[in-house]
Amino acid sequence: MINVFPMYSLPQLCRGNITTSYQSVYALFVKNTYVWPADDYKVMTDIQNLMRLPYGAMFNCYFFIYNTWVAINDPLSDGVISPDEALALSIILVNDWVTNVLFNVGYMYNDTLMFLTL
Repeated sequence: MINVFPMYSLPQLCRGNITTSYQSVYALFVKNTYVWPADDYKVMTDIQNLMRLPYGAMFNCYFFIYNTWVAINDPLSDGVISPDEALALSIILVNDWVTNVLFNVGYMYNDTLMFLTL
């Protein structure tokens, strides 16, 4: 699997929270192969992971989605463009996700090329 998210970014933390919680639920309720007292540390660790799910996953996933898909500031909302806003508009596109894709196309191409040459 190719990791395209930066270290400690909201998308990576969201994915990590969801993956850890899924593995904990699977280990506790589906697989259920714990033996007491030998596996008491593993059981308590999985229970702690489930207890952290509401805050960790909801915080990271909410702000990841909000910052990616919701426009925070629209420079044209007041009808006047300041010099700083004009500079920002000339450097970056208004849509953050389009800017992100265009910026990362080179990285995605390189990752795909390196993956195919393994």
